[in-house]
Amino acid sequence: MRTNTRCSPQRWCARRTLLLWALILLSVLFSVQGCGWRLRGSMDVSLHLPPVYLEVSGSQQLQRELKRSLKVSGIQLTESRDAAELILNVTREGEDRRASSVDRSGKISEYELLYTLEFKVMDKQGAERLPLQEITQQRTYSFSEQDVLAKGDEQTRLFETMRLQSVRALVLRLQGLQKAESAPVLKQENVPSAN
Repeated sequence: MRTNTRCSPQRWCARRTLLLWALILLSVLFSVQGCGWRLRGSMDVSLHLPPVYLEVSGSQQLQRELKRSLKVSGIQLTESRDAAELILNVTREGEDRRASSVDRSGKISEYELLYTLEFKVMDKQGAERLPLQEITQQRTYSFSEQDVLAKGDEQTRLFETMRLQSVRALVLRLQGLQKAESAPVLKQENVPSAN
């Protein structure tokens, strides 16, 4: 006796299970999105600032990440300093590593990593719109001489993470500048004196 393979109970069960999992996945995605959860690395910052010229004293990775984050936030970057209304000047990017703890034999067992970013914002006349700001990140990681290559990779990844978080903090601090730019100027009215 020949059975019809298109309508076999095993295939129907597999399709129904697959459909059920797809529905569960969709419902989880919609519920997670509704509670405000975001993918790591995504930012919901929308800035309305005049054209900005970027001056960076730092790594190529920092320049690339800054440009990407500022554009995503809605900031128009200009290649010409003369065409800019604001100049975002990143004056320093620093990476430092220091021993955090040692084991009984006196060998380093933990390092502390420090990442520093300094910046200021000026207008095209050179007046400070946002004074010199410092953003500092730090992380600690365990170290093993038997696993130097993997620990070197871990250190690189930690510095990359701190760089990304510092760029996010910089963009968030620019929100304060946006509020100052959009704040209405209160005029002092001449009130006649009582004398």
